[in-house]
Amino acid sequence: MHYLLVQDSDYFQFPIDPEKKFLALEEVCRRNLNELITQRTEVAADNLLRLQYMNTVSSAAEELGVKGIDISAVSENFENFMMSVTRVTTRLRLKASIPVLLQNPKVLVSYDAEVV
Repeated sequence: MHYLLVQDSDYFQFPIDPEKKFLALEEVCRRNLNELITQRTEVAADNLLRLQYMNTVSSAAEELGVKGIDISAVSENFENFMMSVTRVTTRLRLKASIPVLLQNPKVLVSYDAEVV
């Protein structure tokens, strides 16, 4: 049994921005992991899928410059790794949700100045 959590074609669909690309890749991997691991799959297959998830996500974080995921923990504890990834993805999603005006104070100042 050989499953990929992310297909080659998926990579071409991800956003260009490194943080958004990481979020998209992690979401695809997590969704596919959750679909593939069931009560009917063997423990060995589940472990391989979890290792694939940890290696894919940690490699993407390293390549894209996403901080906060301990790459050395990849082979140790899946639950701790998932908590680490959840912390990072939550931080990135919150950061992405800040309106553009709040991200760039110069735009806010020039907008206020023009409204006067």
